[in-house]
Amino acid sequence: MKQLLILILSVLLIVNGNRAGAADKTVAAELFTTTWCPSCPTAEEAITKLTKEKGPSKLFFIAWHPTSDEFGNDKLDDYIENVNHVHGIPTICFDGISSVVGTRWGLAGTYTNLYQTRAAKTTGVTIELSGESFDTTLKIRARISVEKKSTIPGNNILFALYEIKAQGKKKIFFNVVRDYQFYSLNIRPGETKTVPITFILPQGANPYNFGVAVLLKNSTTNEILNSGVISFFDN
Repeated sequence: MKQLLILILSVLLIVNGNRAGAADKTVAAELFTTTWCPSCPTAEEAITKLTKEKGPSKLFFIAWHPTSDEFGNDKLDDYIENVNHVHGIPTICFDGISSVVGTRWGLAGTYTNLYQTRAAKTTGVTIELSGESFDTTLKIRARISVEKKSTIPGNNILFALYEIKAQGKKKIFFNVVRDYQFYSLNIRPGETKTVPITFILPQGANPYNFGVAVLLKNSTTNEILNSGVISFFDN
């Protein structure tokens, strides 16, 4: 067993339950794509470049593939079909509410502007992630804390298991979602709750080539209030 590096991804830095200072929000970008779409590589390249510039504590992306390609399955289709902002391929959605369909001139600048808008928004929610890797499973714990003065609506936590480098028929694809779980979270201002989740890895998979994204979603509007990723990628 290899201990998983703990990434603390938060809106506020918390020390002994007190506010220690402001921190940037972690923005989640969801790319809805396929392996066969001729314009999708442009979107993937633009978001990959932006996430590398910002770093995973500020911005990350995960890629959802439908059943029409080699990485899709019926369960992933259920998620894709229930996301209101997916009106075409490729679509990229920042924090569940700010989306761009297709590709166009100035795409990188558009992504940057949407990221900056979402990064400036704070919600008083902190997410701390930890876990362990085994040969066939990943066990993840998400510790969610809410400031006393924050107003938190009904929420769902999306846990998405993704393959960091997924080998396709012709090329490698990045951050490909392989499975996901939803957890309904009832949490009030001033509370802290820990949610444990276990993922069973695909048969024969290398556990060090997988990560888990955690997205805290408003169950009514689909807005992602805060998010984070945890992985221990083996180069």
